[in-house]
Amino acid sequence: MKKLFFVLCLVLLLGCATNPSSGPQNFSAQPPEQWHQVNTPKFYILTKDGPYSQYILVQQRPVDKPFSNTSRKLAKGMSPRDAASVFLAEISSDPEIFNFRLLDNQMSRVNQQEAFNLVFTYDDKDGRQFQTYMFGLLNGNWFYSLRYNADRSLYCNQDIAEFHRFVKSFKVNEA
Repeated sequence: MKKLFFVLCLVLLLGCATNPSSGPQNFSAQPPEQWHQVNTPKFYILTKDGPYSQYILVQQRPVDKPFSNTSRKLAKGMSPRDAASVFLAEISSDPEIFNFRLLDNQMSRVNQQEAFNLVFTYDDKDGRQFQTYMFGLLNGNWFYSLRYNADRSLYCNQDIAEFHRFVKSFKVNEA
């Protein structure tokens, strides 16, 4: 039970900038082979070896939903570069994130949509070290984040390749 609580806290911590909404999850993507979905009502999480090792997390949040750790806001029609800046302000101000280090910040595309692509590392309060690959995109009134997160000691290039295939298959289902 304590491990489940830790996993949920970790997911909430990592989801600081993309809190779930009460709206529908209106996206689809092809999960990597041998990864399975973790049964949670508010998050779409996939893992291969358990969420302590690595996971893929997809979240959507309303563009106008305020953040917890910054006064900066997303706006409908905002450029991916500006949206990345808002997200980075949020996560770098999170009191539960230590030794945050941005390794890469590029503009990208997710299924024909402009997006940002970040790579960063951080430590949690217990000293565990993580590496995250993240794509973020705005679509109408929604902000989507797609993340691969792994304990740095368990990070592997095969998982990154599988995550990139997952991102390539990601599609927002238009209403």
